[in-house]
Amino acid sequence: MIKNKGFAFKLSIYILTVVSIIFLLSFIFNYYITRNIILDNIKETAKRITYENINKIEDVLNRIEKVPSTLARFIEGSDLTDAQLHDFIKKIVLNNDEIYGSAVAFETGKAPVRQSNYAPYYYKNGDKLGYINLGVDEYNFHQQDWYKIPKEMNTALWSEPYFDEGAGNILMTTYSVPFYKISNGKSEFLGIVTADISLSWLQEIVSSIKVLNNGFAFLLSKKGEIITHPNPNIIMKENIIDFVKNSPEEISLDMVYKMLAGEEGYERFESIYLKNFAWVFYISLPSSNWSLAVIFPEDELYSSIEILYQVQVVLGIVGFILLLIMIITFSKKLTKPLYSLSKATKVIAQGNFDVSLPLVQSEDEIGDLTNSMQFMLRELKTYVKNLAETTAEKEKIESELRIAHEIQMGMIPKTFPPFPTRSDVDIYAELIPAKEVGGDLYDYFFLDDSHLCVTVGDVSGKGVPASLLMAVTRTLLRSKAQPGMKSDELVNLINENLYSDNESRLFVTYFLGIIDLSNGNFDYTSAGHNPPYVIRKNGTVELLESPHSYPLGISNRTSYKSSQIKLQFGDKLFLYTDGITEAMNLQEIMFEDDNLKTILDNNYSESVEIIANEVMSGVQKFAEDQDQYDDMTVVAIELVEVGQRQPKNNN
Repeated sequence: MIKNKGFAFKLSIYILTVVSIIFLLSFIFNYYITRNIILDNIKETAKRITYENINKIEDVLNRIEKVPSTLARFIEGSDLTDAQLHDFIKKIVLNNDEIYGSAVAFETGKAPVRQSNYAPYYYKNGDKLGYINLGVDEYNFHQQDWYKIPKEMNTALWSEPYFDEGAGNILMTTYSVPFYKISNGKSEFLGIVTADISLSWLQEIVSSIKVLNNGFAFLLSKKGEIITHPNPNIIMKENIIDFVKNSPEEISLDMVYKMLAGEEGYERFESIYLKNFAWVFYISLPSSNWSLAVIFPEDELYSSIEILYQVQVVLGIVGFILLLIMIITFSKKLTKPLYSLSKATKVIAQGNFDVSLPLVQSEDEIGDLTNSMQFMLRELKTYVKNLAETTAEKEKIESELRIAHEIQMGMIPKTFPPFPTRSDVDIYAELIPAKEVGGDLYDYFFLDDSHLCVTVGDVSGKGVPASLLMAVTRTLLRSKAQPGMKSDELVNLINENLYSDNESRLFVTYFLGIIDLSNGNFDYTSAGHNPPYVIRKNGTVELLESPHSYPLGISNRTSYKSSQIKLQFGDKLFLYTDGITEAMNLQEIMFEDDNLKTILDNNYSESVEIIANEVMSGVQKFAEDQDQYDDMTVVAIELVEVGQRQPKNNN
């Protein structure tokens, strides 16, 4: 019966017989069931270890919480003299090894002494006891988070961890307890009792948590600061959200948000730190809302079933041998006619399409295959001829455009807000290339803590050469910029380097400014670029004039000079390239400066993002469906009023 069947049927029967045996043996061992059982057991172990250590941490925190809470209740229930108050604070610090320092901070006019801002603070200073009054003019403790938040929320709270840069130079946190005076059935707020503790013991507890051989744990504050981690370089230096966004670790932001929300759960991810997949169990500490995460590697998790892997390998080898024997045995009989076709296909694979195929008399699948190959050869000759002519040029163009686009887009910053930890400046920018690649560029970065460097430029020409020169210009800016430099000094350095290495003699119109965010001084230099606009807080929109100068890269004899203006908080800068004002509609009419200024006049009070979006949408609406020949770039910056800077809280 099988003798009369086709080749595919016969070969399938033999192969499937052996494959069925292999799969039957695999299912007997039920590998995946065993794998899941081991995973569940390790999960429970990790959960149990985590809960045990949370209880240790909570015992310490709860014990510490009782000390300032007791003092707060004692102050409420008695009229302490100033000397008695000092004596109580000293005893708290001396009699509690975990407590680094303690303070009683009074509301204005509520202290037992005639002093408007009174907050006696005792702390451990080596083997001695140090003392300061926090109520000094340059440190308004009433506005500090450890005082203000418990007062407003009417409850005791643990602060975010911080590095004490005073006497201790250690990682600390503060527990603040509000106290009151009850008079005629009414509660009157008197002040805050604090207890500062070192977190070194907490780091020891967390670092001792181990699941399997290389598992580890880390602790997050309720705002996402990394309190403990095996990598000491990121402790209190990175927020977990920024760390996840910038790290190759495949941890999802959704899990991070769950951790910060105090939830409990498991997740699998790929750990670069452990160089393998891993599991994480996370849970929140009840007293402080900090989140503890325990990570254990997946490869160690399944090491106990290594014997099953070995069995699977052995079975696979045996099955392969059986399959090989079967194929060799029967292919000699069934595939002999295919040998000639195989030799012919090798010649075809080398590019010779004039090969003669063997004559096959059978009408089975082999005969059909021969006829199909003859048809394929005829088609291949025609196809290869056409393909050879078009592929080379297409690949060249696509490769050039892809590389240029990646260079351009990779060089410009695209995350907004760009400085989430700063509240004294707001920036938004957008770049729309006219073609696949372009020559526009923008950049911004801090030279030091208060000086922000911002730049925008337009490279002459289009395509790959322009985009590459854009990348070179941006790289030169970053490499040459140093704290304390003036804008003209930096522009002259960039011009010297561009001119010396610019054999194609492309040039760059360029504008560079340095804003002193502490006082609003703006030092700027223009190299043949469109003058930016200054949008004053009162609605006045004015063009920022600067001396006429040549673009960069034309001459090394040009000396660029800077100009200065004064910006006030609430003022905005609007930088752009000529692709905005020279955008054309279907009637070949340019957008021009008047239309740009009208948009700025109508939106002067809006945020920088809205202003930039309104300009871009205004240009696109004006141009309708007309293709643009030039890139369009806008950069909007606002100086934000942040009030008087406060010193760091070391409590």
